[in-house]
Amino acid sequence: MTDRKDLKDNIKIELFDQDPHDVEFLGETYVRIEALEPMRRIDLAVELEKASTGSMRLSVVFTPVSELIERRATIISAEKHLLANKKG
Repeated sequence: MTDRKDLKDNIKIELFDQDPHDVEFLGETYVRIEALEPMRRIDLAVELEKASTGSMRLSVVFTPVSELIERRATIISAEKHLLANKKG
C-alpha cells in the first residue's frame, strides 16, 4: 500500500490452528484500512466470523511503502559502510 486513504477496503485476516498435520480454519475477521494510522500500532479484540464461537486479539501497524524503502536504504548504506571499512 502506498497511502491508506486511497484504499477503502478491508484487510481480511484468517485464523487457523497450529497443528501442521490437520490445518483447521478457526474463523476470520476484517480490519478497516481507513482506521489505520501510519506507524502507529492498533490493538484490537474482535469476534471471529464464520466460526461457531471465539474471538481474537491482534496488533496491526500500517507501514507506508516509502517508510519501508527508507529503512531498507538505511540498512544498505550501513552495510556498504561496514564493507568499505573491512577492505580498508
